[in-house]
Amino acid sequence: SDPFIIVALHNRESDTWVELGRTETIEDNADPVFQKSFAIPFHFAEVQVMRCSVYDDDSTPKQKRRSKLRSVKDKMAEHDFIGSTEVEIGAVVGAKGQTISMNPIGAKGNEKKRGTITIS
Repeated sequence: SDPFIIVALHNRESDTWVELGRTETIEDNADPVFQKSFAIPFHFAEVQVMRCSVYDDDSTPKQKRRSKLRSVKDKMAEHDFIGSTEVEIGAVVGAKGQTISMNPIGAKGNEKKRGTITIS
């Protein structure tokens, strides 16, 4: 697969997910280690929930060139959803070594083994 991750924070006021960014795509790798990092300010008095959604990049080089002309929803239709996980930022901050590992859940709650996401 050619995985990448979309990182989003939950906005409690609007009950929506706000995309913070995406990792690089790592081609032909079933056990990727992503280099891109995301700095998320931690607010102790607030419950902050982060979602990491893993996709298999199925876009062709031609689609990548045209991607600037299409909506985000159309672009995401090119990729296969692998799974996602949600975690409170406070749980990461409070974890030993500020590192936490979780198993992503697939579409419709499918708990088939989909690897591990480690956040630090």
